[in-house]
Amino acid sequence: MDIENKVYVGDNPLIKIDCISDISIATGPKIHYLKPSGASGYWTGSIAVDLNTGKGRYIQYQTLVTDLDVAGIWKFQAYLTISGWIGHGETATKTIHSLWT
Repeated sequence: MDIENKVYVGDNPLIKIDCISDISIATGPKIHYLKPSGASGYWTGSIAVDLNTGKGRYIQYQTLVTDLDVAGIWKFQAYLTISGWIGHGETATKTIHSLWT
């Protein structure tokens, strides 16, 4: 997962999950999340290209200021369909900080 720097509640970073393999032909890319509160959901993402190889490798989503609404440790997973396989990628974690910390 590629979220640079410290992220706070109400920030809107680009979340970019590295799927390592070429996912150019994948459909339905999503980023599933699990909030520290236990609530879960997903964002519809898009496939982003690795500039070194020219192949789709990442699922990304530009968050809104209302998306990261709870401080604590969040979990994120890539989710997609590719060549008949439907499933999740590895879990990534990111701490979302309270304002004024």
